Amino acid sequence: MLERLFTPGSIGNLELPNRVVMTAMHLNYTPGGKVSDRIVAFYEERARYGLGLAIVGGCSIDDYSGSPDMLSLKEDCDKEGLKRFTDAVHKAGGKICAQLYHAGGYAHSFF
Repeated sequence: MLERLFTPGSIGNLELPNRVVMTAMHLNYTPGGKVSDRIVAFYEERARYGLGLAIVGGCSIDDYSGSPDMLSLKEDCDKEGLKRFTDAVHKAGGKICAQLYHAGGYAHSFF
């Protein structure tokens, strides 16, 4: 049974090197919502040692949800850091995706 864990798989069109998936968690490694060397190194190392897919947790989608230190996906200026992040994980052999976060009823509202 464990042999299958280490065989390639897919989710839709996304081809995975294996079926090992790390679920989302917020690490507080993104000060001000920006990609840091620390978060890149954390996920890059896991991919290098065999992680097939990493789900990055707590990614803020707007100014009304999340906390200041959640990874930001809301601004064009975030793209460069996010590309560096994903490129590092891909180069190490893994895949990466984001858990989009909205605080729902706990979000700050402009209403």
